[in-house]
Amino acid sequence: MRMRGQHLLDGRATTVHDVVRHTGGLQSQDARAWFLSVRARLPGVALSDVQRARVEERSIVRNWYMRGTLHTVASEDAAWLLSLIGAHVVRGSASRRRQLGIDDDTYARALRILRDALASGPQPRAEIALRLRDNAIPPDGQRTLHILHRAAMEGVICQGPSIRGGSDAAFVLTADWLGDWWRSRLPSYEARLAELARRYLAAHSPAEPRDLATWSGLPVPEAREAFRLIAAELVEVRVRDEAAWILAAQRESALAPADGMLTVQLLPIFDGYLLGHRRRDLLVADQHAHHILPGGGWLNPTVVVDGLAVALWSAAQRRNAMTVTVEPYAAWNKRWSRRVDAEVADLARFRGAEASWRLGESIARRPAI
Repeated sequence: MRMRGQHLLDGRATTVHDVVRHTGGLQSQDARAWFLSVRARLPGVALSDVQRARVEERSIVRNWYMRGTLHTVASEDAAWLLSLIGAHVVRGSASRRRQLGIDDDTYARALRILRDALASGPQPRAEIALRLRDNAIPPDGQRTLHILHRAAMEGVICQGPSIRGGSDAAFVLTADWLGDWWRSRLPSYEARLAELARRYLAAHSPAEPRDLATWSGLPVPEAREAFRLIAAELVEVRVRDEAAWILAAQRESALAPADGMLTVQLLPIFDGYLLGHRRRDLLVADQHAHHILPGGGWLNPTVVVDGLAVALWSAAQRRNAMTVTVEPYAAWNKRWSRRVDAEVADLARFRGAEASWRLGESIARRPAI
């Protein structure tokens, strides 16, 4: 179910926008790696397709959303998602802003400077920092980042066109960048909360309210209220003898077996398949979890076979030549190699490079970091 919900099993998505919307948004801390999350879910997609959707069509938008971390979401979802999550995140980071000397008066002044700077068009973070410094708000430490973060969580700004060859993005005023999508009238709070639960379950079932809280950044009581609001649409199931829920509309697909074909995916750093739940023991064996999730919010690039994490992978590229290294946890099944061949070939196509791959030594005995 989770593979289907994340579009990793049956290839139902036909556009970049489909992938982003129907997965509930793609985690995007790394400015390039989230493109690979799209690649894993949309056969034949080109890098130019992702850039077109983000910059020309503006049907998707990258910004801080769930948990106050960078995600790419469907543009029509940006306003209502922030209306649910933004205030919680802003309150949660208030003490850090105070440590940095960003009181409410300083932030209000910075916001005026920011609006004025972006009124003439997109600006990279470095230029914004200079503008703040010139107006007696020095960009010491992470001060500029936290000003931008709050402004983003309040819906004032988002990330716009790429700069530096695509490794970073300039900031824009959200209302200018998204236009009608941003200005559309929001439904009631209850309707938004219910929709969040539906979208989450469509992409992450089976799950329970604490999973929704972990993924979204909402307090657990609000996540429970979200499930309560759509209780008539839910079916309770048991996952390792614990209660979880799916949408009633998913019942048929929940019972349908996979087609029996071996599936292998090279999922990038921070891929949402492994970050959508409070617990990951259905997807990652406990004894290997520290390899994939070494701590500090980090998630390593992972080889997933039939939905289960079995190895790490990395890619070294010099000019147009790329070498992928796969490091398994234990014995490598030779049946997997042909599928890795296909995945590496597609990764090379997507990156516009020639690629090969090699099987590294098992990391099963590598100590936890």
